[in-house]
Amino acid sequence: MLDQGGCRIYRVVGEAFLGFCERASAPEEPKGILFTLVTDEVDAWYERLAAAGVLIENPPVVNETYGIYHFFARDPNGYVIEVQRFLDAGWAGE
Repeated sequence: MLDQGGCRIYRVVGEAFLGFCERASAPEEPKGILFTLVTDEVDAWYERLAAAGVLIENPPVVNETYGIYHFFARDPNGYVIEVQRFLDAGWAGE
C-alpha cells in the first residue's frame, strides 16, 4: 500500500492498483469516477489524445503534493481520465 496522506493506493494483483482519495475541496456530492492510467509515457499520451481531438483539461504538469507528473482529459461521456507517472520509481514497492 502507498499512503500519500489524502490518497491510499492498494495493489490488487500484479500490476493492478486501486486508489482512494479524499480532500477538503472535494464536492459534497460525488459527481462521478476518475479513472487513472499509470504510464511512463505521459507526454506521448498527451500528444496522441490531443491530436485525436480529445478534450484535454490541462497539459502535463508536476504535482508535488502527490509526487506525480500528470494531465486530465475527458472521454466522450464526460468521465475524467488522468494519465500519470509517479516521480518516485519505487512507488509500487518495486
